[in-house]
Amino acid sequence: MRLQPPQVYMGGLGILVGGTAFVMVALPRLAQLWQSWAPATCMPHDCFCEALRFGQIMQPANTWSSFGFVFVGMWIFHRLDIEAQLQYHRIKNTYLREDVGDWGQWSLPLGSPRVVQKTLLSSSWFGLILGLAVGWVGWFSAVYHATMRFVGQWLDIAAMYLLVTFVLLYALARGGWLTGKGFAMAYFSLNAGLGILQAQFPHARRSIFGLLIVSALLAEIWQRRQSVSRIDHSWMIAALLCLLTAFGVWYVDLHKLHCSPYSIVQGHAIWHLLCAAAAACLARYYLSEDHPPHS
Repeated sequence: MRLQPPQVYMGGLGILVGGTAFVMVALPRLAQLWQSWAPATCMPHDCFCEALRFGQIMQPANTWSSFGFVFVGMWIFHRLDIEAQLQYHRIKNTYLREDVGDWGQWSLPLGSPRVVQKTLLSSSWFGLILGLAVGWVGWFSAVYHATMRFVGQWLDIAAMYLLVTFVLLYALARGGWLTGKGFAMAYFSLNAGLGILQAQFPHARRSIFGLLIVSALLAEIWQRRQSVSRIDHSWMIAALLCLLTAFGVWYVDLHKLHCSPYSIVQGHAIWHLLCAAAAACLARYYLSEDHPPHS
């Protein structure tokens, strides 16, 4: 394998920036297009606290707060690029002669014990999937709350499944249960099946999501108990605290236990921002994991 400077993460960042600009511009302009589409299953009286505005954006606060996920996805790609550049130069300085100008002509000694390597950077696909999944949650949550149509609901939940299944399968891959190819096949197959299941049984979507979160957490605990890598567990604790707080706010908002329908501050919007913060903490947790060098 040739030693090349990492560039894939900037490509992921470009996808999120370009896609976000399109979504922000397109959403208000396409209101007439989705009026005839099938409504979301929560319609018309069970779609969270925020009042429905039958215009361009049906739930403004819940729509625009969704972009918190997108900004976290962009930040993830920025951090991944920094970490990848640092690791690239560590490897280069360890193995390559200082008087060589074209580093790309030299081969990278993969798996060598002399360099600390970030686990998340062991394959560019891991970071790429993580960053895009977080960003896509933001895009499709915005589409859902702007339209309150079933297609938006399906896309919103499908993006959430993409993120939580990554957490589950990444734990299994780090634990040695999945190869790179096995991860890709399992990720595609599992999400395809979940997409079909959601379309057929939409009312089960939240129960399935909860089951996936518990499964992912158990898989991560199992992986950490047998791993020799170093990791900062405080970031996972922070992610869980953000998530638990978010679930509490989501429950209060969904059941309208405290509700101000026309306020700019909405419980579901806070849920979005807390979950985006949880995703950022999760990324920091993954980026803190590395394997110490061996002699």
